[in-house]
Amino acid sequence: MGDLSGWRRSPWSHLLVGATAFVFYGGSSLVRGRPLWSALLGAAFFALVFTLLFVWLARRLDARARQSLGTSGATGGVVSEGNVVVPLSLPLAAAAVGKAAGSLPRAQVVERSDHRILMRVGASWKSWGEEVEVQLAPESNQTRLHITSRPRLPTTLFDSGKNQSNVAQLMESLKRSVNSDE
Repeated sequence: MGDLSGWRRSPWSHLLVGATAFVFYGGSSLVRGRPLWSALLGAAFFALVFTLLFVWLARRLDARARQSLGTSGATGGVVSEGNVVVPLSLPLAAAAVGKAAGSLPRAQVVERSDHRILMRVGASWKSWGEEVEVQLAPESNQTRLHITSRPRLPTTLFDSGKNQSNVAQLMESLKRSVNSDE
């Protein structure tokens, strides 16, 4: 079965749910002979309640999906995180992250230190852009990378899976890069 997580986070799906509830309730109220103002007010209330219920259900489903996938996400599923261990020293791992940043469309490295790399991803139809942070922690002869992707717009409630996609794409690119170097 395909990935269905994007539709639950899409603002358009929530708008569609609210509009559908509005039309059904308002139409049925008019058929029953209620005044127009009463039908519109009742329909708006019903649409609001139905949309909030849908958002709550979508967040619960996202939390369960993250739990089963072993990923975490704060602020309602918008922030995504992942970990990967690469068999490289700290400087080589940092270089691999810089190279893997090219796998994210419109990504630019904006800050680089010994143990942290910060990238900004440009806006797309799914979001207003993201910040992807990679923290590097050396361990014996390997490096642990902790990747976090969060929206640049702090009020973002839904990202259509964009942050999760950023983390997965960066991890996959890092694994390919490490395997090709060996």
